[in-house]
Amino acid sequence: MWTTLVLVAPSLPASSWLHAQLPATDMILIELSDSGIPQHFKHLTSMVGGSYRQQPAFVETDVLLISSDEARPEHPDIWMLDLQKNIRTRFTNSSCRAFSPRIRPGTRHVTFVGQEPDSSQFLYAVDRPGAAPVNILPEIPQVGYYSWASESVLALFLVGQPHRLEWVDLVDGMRHLVCLEPGRSFQFDDKGQLVYIQKVLPDVRYVKRFDPSTRRSEILVRAPQDSEDLALLQDGTILMTQDSRILRFRPGKDLQWVEWIDLAPMGIHRMSRIAVGNHRTLAVVIAQP
Repeated sequence: MWTTLVLVAPSLPASSWLHAQLPATDMILIELSDSGIPQHFKHLTSMVGGSYRQQPAFVETDVLLISSDEARPEHPDIWMLDLQKNIRTRFTNSSCRAFSPRIRPGTRHVTFVGQEPDSSQFLYAVDRPGAAPVNILPEIPQVGYYSWASESVLALFLVGQPHRLEWVDLVDGMRHLVCLEPGRSFQFDDKGQLVYIQKVLPDVRYVKRFDPSTRRSEILVRAPQDSEDLALLQDGTILMTQDSRILRFRPGKDLQWVEWIDLAPMGIHRMSRIAVGNHRTLAVVIAQP
């Protein structure tokens, strides 16, 4: 049995990543054995070009949504890559720069953060390739990152001084502050609880879990040094990256982080973003030399 990872290069911090020059990136398909030994590499540049290929999110095991500036330099659009059929589909072609694609649960809508020419940042959705984007939250112009819990509930990273993480219900309009100074990576688990990172001090970060039913958060574990990107496996296991390593923490079972895989032998370092397609599939972000 094989595990598949897709690796790309990192973005900038939330306060500047949509405003600065886009970093050059690459995408590599890596197959691993059950023991975590890399068996095969494949560059995916033949599927999407440009100098910016970033922020992968799985739709299915072999289907990725990404942000890429192939069509317009320094102006990313959202693309869907079918890795099995080797087919790509461009979803957006609008005035805004498009980042952070996701599928809205219960729908076929692709959502993304769009940066307008005036630098405002909104959450948009398109229901088919080439369709005009619909602004989901026109009253919130500072969306940096987001994560869906359901079709109507999501978490928003709001860019500001300080940054804010909010839980939002689109049906009744309720908003609740989860924390100040969150990390850029957060995700809902199968129970609808939000796993996120809070930056307490410049060099101290904690992985926490927010329960919407009680509106309370609990500390799960201290985050690895210099890490702020996480992903959840189907069983609730938390994965985080640290330089060349992917670390694992199982709430209620582990007392500290356990090394799951080290990609240093392959010359891979400075990893950041990580996404999970299923328990066999991961997407990881790396910095290019």
